[in-house]
Amino acid sequence: MLTYVEVGPHGLWVRFADDVEGVVPLKALKLPAPPVRVSLPEPYVLHLELANDTVEEIPWDYLRHFVDEGYATRSKQVAVQGQQALGKRIKGLRMAAGLTQAGLAEQAGISRVTLARIELGAQSPRWETLVSLSRALKVPVARLLRG
Repeated sequence: MLTYVEVGPHGLWVRFADDVEGVVPLKALKLPAPPVRVSLPEPYVLHLELANDTVEEIPWDYLRHFVDEGYATRSKQVAVQGQQALGKRIKGLRMAAGLTQAGLAEQAGISRVTLARIELGAQSPRWETLVSLSRALKVPVARLLRG
């Protein structure tokens, strides 16, 4: 969550809610024109008004990568944990429904290998796949996502 941003001679000075701060080089943003003004309409995105009268929206997490060395690693770990938790929920619901992987995969219109990878947390399912699995398991998609 962004709490402060300012355009400076060397880039964007950004500060986050946890007091991590630093400069994001303008070259790294690959802007089509120089920034004229910056605003924070909400804590998760900043708006850069450019000299060519356009506005670029930049999400907070993109900026975070530039000022926090460990952010990318932590983000990836959280994503992997989320995939694994989703896979366990799907497997638990499948087993509670008395279905085999092959049976659920067939009902959901996906391959058994894809389902196995999802259940292991090795693959993140597309939205359409989640919808198909929820229909086949007769549970709302929210149940798959939140447990």
